[in-house]
Amino acid sequence: MTKENQFMNSTCKALLFVFLTAAFTLGATIAQATGDEHSPGGGKVCVVAYSGGGDHESHESTTPGESARHIKKVLKHAVDIGLDDSQQKAVGDIYIKAKAEEASIGAETEVTISDYMTLYKQRKVTETAIEDYARKMGDLRGRFLLNNLKAMNDVKGVLTKEQRSKIHEIYKTHGKGGKK
Repeated sequence: MTKENQFMNSTCKALLFVFLTAAFTLGATIAQATGDEHSPGGGKVCVVAYSGGGDHESHESTTPGESARHIKKVLKHAVDIGLDDSQQKAVGDIYIKAKAEEASIGAETEVTISDYMTLYKQRKVTETAIEDYARKMGDLRGRFLLNNLKAMNDVKGVLTKEQRSKIHEIYKTHGKGGKK
């Protein structure tokens, strides 16, 4: 097995763990929070700060920090932009750390939603509870954005100016219908 295959294999295993953790948390929370047609959204969970499955990468957002898809693209095009083994490992480590923190934030978000839904269903929502919920969700959203922005900045520090130019060209090509 080549070094690249070993790296991708270990990266895939770590990401699988992160995604399964997030999916399990989301599933458990939905099971707790749904089913009451009198709850906000008619029994549907509305997740404000986190989509639950780490699927932020499936859309093109113009808000910096919305996803770690930039890091994923750097890893996908590692050979095209000329990353050496140590750079690939560093970028992979940054990505895994960012996704793990994203999963943690997602789990906290789901617990916060579940706690609020429990109060709502018991008709125990007070003005203070609403303010606390909004503040906590805002803090989680801020942590989510901060996590992705720091990770993207860390990756920028690993790449050379030439490599950053190459990935920028790949983005431009992708935006004009080029291969992903």
